[in-house]
Amino acid sequence: MLAAIELDSQKGSTLSVEFKWLRPDVAITSYPNSVAPKLIELCIKSAINEGWNPINPGPAYNYYCELDQHRTNVSN
Repeated sequence: MLAAIELDSQKGSTLSVEFKWLRPDVAITSYPNSVAPKLIELCIKSAINEGWNPINPGPAYNYYCELDQHRTNVSN
């Protein structure tokens, strides 16, 4: 599953977040996952810490989100 995040107020770099699970409507699993706003917030903060600068124009910044790294901070 992918999410694209960019500033609303100005043009800059897009954050492309890839999650390690499939969309809930296509995944056949006993452990469904969803993308909650808090998870998006944590991905944005992590990507900024890794070097993504949303106000700098340029190519998309790719960030790979593993659910496990956020499990203690986000409930599904």
